[in-house]
Amino acid sequence: MKVLTQSEFLNEGQRLFGDDIMKWKFQCPSCGIVISVEDYKNSGASENAVGFNCIGRYKNSTNSMLTGKQPCDYSSGGLICISPIKAMLPNGKSVMCFDYYRGHD
Repeated sequence: MKVLTQSEFLNEGQRLFGDDIMKWKFQCPSCGIVISVEDYKNSGASENAVGFNCIGRYKNSTNSMLTGKQPCDYSSGGLICISPIKAMLPNGKSVMCFDYYRGHD
């Protein structure tokens, strides 16, 4: 598990995907699909779901960019957490997160 401050985590997203947060992409550690922030928004998920829950948990979820894969319903807040990133918040609490997608489109 990689431990990052919230700032380090956000800076990594900006480095990988640029300033348009809607284009940032995460990879579900359970099913492997790739989910953009825009995908979360379009599915009706709350902002708190981004990089925390797989998009399959949401009624209006779309298929991922990885052809042939369907989203699951994994959540970083479940009994067994396999999310690879622990983001430390400024208030001293932490949140488990999906890693950013590091493949190629």
